[in-house]
Amino acid sequence: MSIVNELSEMATAIKGGNMKDNMFTKMVLFIAVILLFLNLIGFVYSPSSSYAAKSIQYKVVGSDAEVKNIEKDLNKLSGEGWELVTVQASTKYVNTLYLIFKK
Repeated sequence: MSIVNELSEMATAIKGGNMKDNMFTKMVLFIAVILLFLNLIGFVYSPSSSYAAKSIQYKVVGSDAEVKNIEKDLNKLSGEGWELVTVQASTKYVNTLYLIFKK
C-alpha cells in the first residue's frame, strides 16, 4: 500500500469520526506542542548557577578610618576590577574599617 493511499484512508477516517473527538484530539495535541515549546525555551534561557558560584571572588581589606587611605585603597582595588560590596566597622580595633569587595 502506498503512502498516498494510507494518508487518504487516514483523512477519510478523521472526516468520518465524531466531531467532538476530533476537536478534543486537536486541542490535546496543540496543548502538548505548546508545553514542549515552553519547556524548550525554559531550558535554553535558564541561567547556570554553577558557573556563577565558580566565578565570584571576595576580598576583605582592613583600613584605618582616614579618608585619604580609604580613597587610595578604593581606587587601587577598583582599578583591578574589584567592586565594593559593603563596609564593616571593626569591633576589636578602634578606627578600623573592613572593606569587602567582590569580583
